[in-house]
Amino acid sequence: MFKYLRIFALILVPALGLPVSAQNVRMWTDQGPDVRAWAFRPDSGEFATAGGDRRIRIWDLDRGTSKAVLAGHHAQINALAYGPDGQTLFSADGDGRLLLWKLGTDAPAQKLEGHPLSIQALVAFPGSQVVLTSSHDRRAKIWDADSGEVLRRFGPFDSPITAVASGSNRVAILEQDGTLHIGNTTDPAPRRFANIPNGTSAVAFSKDGQFLFVGGNDGSIRILNLGDYREAPSIRGHRDAICSLDVSHDGRRLISLGNSGQCVLWDLSSGRALFSHRFPMPVVGASFAPNGRQAAVIAGGGRLYFFDTEHRTP
Repeated sequence: MFKYLRIFALILVPALGLPVSAQNVRMWTDQGPDVRAWAFRPDSGEFATAGGDRRIRIWDLDRGTSKAVLAGHHAQINALAYGPDGQTLFSADGDGRLLLWKLGTDAPAQKLEGHPLSIQALVAFPGSQVVLTSSHDRRAKIWDADSGEVLRRFGPFDSPITAVASGSNRVAILEQDGTLHIGNTTDPAPRRFANIPNGTSAVAFSKDGQFLFVGGNDGSIRILNLGDYREAPSIRGHRDAICSLDVSHDGRRLISLGNSGQCVLWDLSSGRALFSHRFPMPVVGASFAPNGRQAAVIAGGGRLYFFDTEHRTP
């Protein structure tokens, strides 16, 4: 990884003119109105979407067909996350309702108590049966994916939480005022790491949990070394605020998404921007499929796009 950081120090890519052919970006329809949440099932070719109609749709990625529709929320669904074994699904909404679904059974969803206000983020820990939530109540919580028990509570923080991330056994919590906290699943409280200038709303761990990528409102991607708590040179490939970051499951690639719709795929082994594509509308977020060969982008109006991450520029 240190080799990658030296390479990134030289990158000042405009990331606006790299070509991607139209057939590499595919839009899905009929996934429901105003999609705000999505998640790949880690152990199969399934994909879940949800949003303003308060229903969860489970999709077969190979066939492009709906497998199931789950109903149980009374407000817009803001976040989804599969348990790491793929047998459970968490869903969170604007009323603070958190539901735990046992997939493949007829059991009704289990309602979990813990957040009185809207839940904005929900992420799974890789290789562990726990998930992390953050809410407008300025708190974050770690939940057991099997029992639904709260394992750890963080906060309340001084300002609203704008982004959270999980990596290995680590937790990153970012406040609206730029304060970044780093903790783990056993700490009673996360450590205050740094104040990020210019604001930010996207964070993602490297797969070994040793580095944290932080997307800034100035379009930069900062790289924080969590081993010595020092900062490496930034990646600069966007001209607007970054709203979403994700690292592929094999740790080789990084996807970044700007508020204006600019999406850039980075190769972490070479430090190159592989391609860039601008979506013609505001965007919500982006993430890699477990196989690493596809990524999903959620855009305004409930549009859901998939593209092939194996594409290379000439």
